[in-house]
Amino acid sequence: MLQSLKQGLTTGSAAALLSRWHRGWTLLWAARPAGLRPPRQILRLWVPGEPPQWLQWPEGCLLAQEDNDTRPVQAGQGLWLPESCLLSQCREMPWASRADTQAMIRVMVEAASPFAPEDQVWAWTRLPTLPDAPRQRILWVLTSRRDIAEQLARLPSVPETDTLEIWTRVQGQWLLLPGYGEAPRLDRLRRHRLIQLGLLALTALLLALCIASPVLQKRMELIQLNTQMAHWQQQAAPALQAREALQRGVAQAQSLEQVRADALDVVEILDLITAVVPEDGWLDRMDIRGGRVVISGRVNNAAALQQTLNSLPRFAHVRAISPIAREPRSGKERFAFEMELLP
Repeated sequence: MLQSLKQGLTTGSAAALLSRWHRGWTLLWAARPAGLRPPRQILRLWVPGEPPQWLQWPEGCLLAQEDNDTRPVQAGQGLWLPESCLLSQCREMPWASRADTQAMIRVMVEAASPFAPEDQVWAWTRLPTLPDAPRQRILWVLTSRRDIAEQLARLPSVPETDTLEIWTRVQGQWLLLPGYGEAPRLDRLRRHRLIQLGLLALTALLLALCIASPVLQKRMELIQLNTQMAHWQQQAAPALQAREALQRGVAQAQSLEQVRADALDVVEILDLITAVVPEDGWLDRMDIRGGRVVISGRVNNAAALQQTLNSLPRFAHVRAISPIAREPRSGKERFAFEMELLP
């Protein structure tokens, strides 16, 4: 059906598109599940001058002759109108909806009918076609109410004539001529179909509820958990604030402890360095940067001071970061050392 729709769109023919669309829905309805099909019915058909026949509908097949007592309860009874009482015609026409097709057939019947409009009784059906047939094949039959009355008069005795239907068979196709006693049976079929559709809708609803109920249950549980979580957070707010204040106090205490430790290290390092600087020398600068110490100053022998610092256990990799130069006026050597601080 989708391929037909695409083909109709590419050709640009509105009529072809509508016909293919309707034909696709017709094929889809023909392939509907068995549960949505009409129930099987047994109809007793009276034939003038012959024993009655039993028609199995909607299969459209006659059952073998059996004793009446062994027959299942029939859904209805009708008159089998012989083909000699009919005018019939088989035509091909474009695919259309059932209402549009019936309107076109009505025009053809009225044009071909030799009977008065109030005396006309006609029916039609679609004949089987190939799946890719571009047109539908229609069979319509026409008779008069007078001919039907004559055939009914030939029957010996038929009970419940108000529910007697009029059937005929042309080219192997069974057709029901409307306007007689078929209304009660068709009403029962409609009620049966409505019950089936209601049960199908109820089944779909129950299936949807079965699928959705776990999701809804989890949703309700999540809402309850969120409500409880909000309540617990509100109750725990003072404790959380106290914990945050405690964490800030601990952090401040750790910072103060680190400052105190760093201050002790500076004093210790300064004591170590001043202990090895000769009395005739002095320090101009001491800078501690992480694990490195930078000092500068003046002594008589800077090379000897470098060796002495390198021999201490707290220092390593003592190096001059600028050239050692002797000052002419004081006679002292100006130095700048960088060394690694060991734990």
